Amino acid sequence: MKLTSILSFVVLSVFAASAAQAERCTSNLSGGQDCTYGDGTTSRSTSNLSGGYDTVYSDGRTSRSTSNLSGGLDTSYGDGTTSRSTSNLSGGYDTTYSDGRNSRSTSNLSGGYDTSYSDGTTSRSTSNLSGGHDTTTINRGNSKADTRHPAGAR
Repeated sequence: MKLTSILSFVVLSVFAASAAQAERCTSNLSGGQDCTYGDGTTSRSTSNLSGGYDTVYSDGRTSRSTSNLSGGLDTSYGDGTTSRSTSNLSGGYDTTYSDGRNSRSTSNLSGGYDTSYSDGTTSRSTSNLSGGHDTTTINRGNSKADTRHPAGAR
C-alpha cells in the first residue's frame, strides 16, 4: 500500500481522549501531516525509520507507530496503551486497541475513508488539495471516541 494512503488512514484512527469533532490535515516536509482539530488542538506527525510515524499533539499526547506484516501499523501511545491495525478487503483498516475498543474503515469515493468505531461513532474523511484529508464526525457514539488520529494509529 502506498505511503500516502497509509498516512491518510493514520489520520483517521481513534485515540482515547476528548471528543474532537472535525479536523483538517496537510502534508508536511517531514513525510507526515500537520493537523488542526475542532477543539483547537494541533498535531504534527513525522515519518520514522520503522515505516511508521511519530506524532506529537499540542496537548502533550504522543504516539509512535511501526509498520507490521499485515499491511498496517502497530502503535504505542504515551499513556501506555497500544493499537494494531491490519489492512482489510474494503481498502481500509481494522484496528484493535489494548483497552478493548476497535474500529473498521473502508475507502470511499472521495479519496478518504468511512470509519466506524465500537462505541457507535462514525466519521468520514475526504482528500483535500493540501495533500491531506478533512474529517468530520457523522454520528457521535455513546463514549468519548476521539477522531484525532495519532499518525500511526490506523
